Amino acid sequence: MDIKQDQNETLREYTARFNLAALEVPEAESQIKNCAYVRGLKPGLFFDELQIRPARDFDDIMSRLPGYLQLEDARMARKAEDNKHKTPCKGLPPRVPPPQAEGPPRQQRTVNEVTRFDEYTPLNKTPEEIFHLIKNQPFFKAPGTYRDGQPQQGPNNKLCEYHNAYGHFTKHCGHLKYQLEFLVRAGNLHQFIVRRNETQAQRPQQRNVT
Repeated sequence: MDIKQDQNETLREYTARFNLAALEVPEAESQIKNCAYVRGLKPGLFFDELQIRPARDFDDIMSRLPGYLQLEDARMARKAEDNKHKTPCKGLPPRVPPPQAEGPPRQQRTVNEVTRFDEYTPLNKTPEEIFHLIKNQPFFKAPGTYRDGQPQQGPNNKLCEYHNAYGHFTKHCGHLKYQLEFLVRAGNLHQFIVRRNETQAQRPQQRNVT
């Protein structure tokens, strides 16, 4: 009478555990086992069935049980199949949102504050000059806000050709500067990188004064 179906225990597992305990009480009558079995069932389809149509005895319960066991097995198989398709690929780390940078709210931050690297590679041409040289290359991507055609007049007459919009000059565009650095680190734009020997050659030679 103390046997209860656990919350995560299946109907098949509960029935097997109940029958194993019942073998230890051979003198128990069928009606007593009937009462004990129903008393320990957790709410579910089989519990509802036995409430709507009470069993005559324990043998009657066992005769109705196979169909509900098959139904339970089918549901568990379907759930396992659904979970299999929802499981992410092994090896991929969970996506963690990046930490919020300290400073003013996003909508109040300037272009240079929104996208920037800690260090930028020295280039032998200005970002605006490089933009005009590579803008038609397949590896160069226009920003998501780019719109073809004549740009709409903005709050000032400063036109950014990278965004095709008014607001700031191309040479001052932080997003363009960011993408150029990204392309450099991806192995592109090597012809625009200032080499160490080039930097030294550009420095004026010191004269020894005697």
